[in-house]
Amino acid sequence: RTTVSCAGGADETVIETIYDAKRRPSLVVTRAGNNTTAYTSTNSRVAMTYTPLGDVESIDGPLSVTTDTVWNYYDTMRRLRVTVTPEPDGGGALQYRVTRTTYDGDGNPTMVEKGGVSSPANCSSANNFCSGAFMAVLTKATFQYDSFGRKIRENLLNVSTGLPEAVTQYSFDAA
Repeated sequence: RTTVSCAGGADETVIETIYDAKRRPSLVVTRAGNNTTAYTSTNSRVAMTYTPLGDVESIDGPLSVTTDTVWNYYDTMRRLRVTVTPEPDGGGALQYRVTRTTYDGDGNPTMVEKGGVSSPANCSSANNFCSGAFMAVLTKATFQYDSFGRKIRENLLNVSTGLPEAVTQYSFDAA
């Protein structure tokens, strides 16, 4: 603060949340109290979109460019299959970062892969969630469960060889 009172002035911080027809936040604007709306270090806009079932589909971050958007893709059971995070160098040579999760019939995650993709659209369900050549896998972890659905093993795999580099095993007593 630079003044005794900040009401309605540049020293005041106002956070406005705008809701869609289903009462979900669709836009959050942080601005100065004097109604400055330009993108500055103190003013930002974060917009959210949703799938028809109400899951968060995208979050467009505070920058005035589209390279700070996070995309989420879900399967028909509403499980989060893919998250694509902002392109790290703002349109440069680096790819968008991706986390892809595969589930078993009980809904347990059996594999989590992290890597890069050239376009978030390549990770939609229409593209089988970044399958094949769409995603350059950098790390891969697999998970195994017992008949009660308890995790009993985690494998961190070497992406080149497919062999485990690190293994964590869990056991449970009869109690």
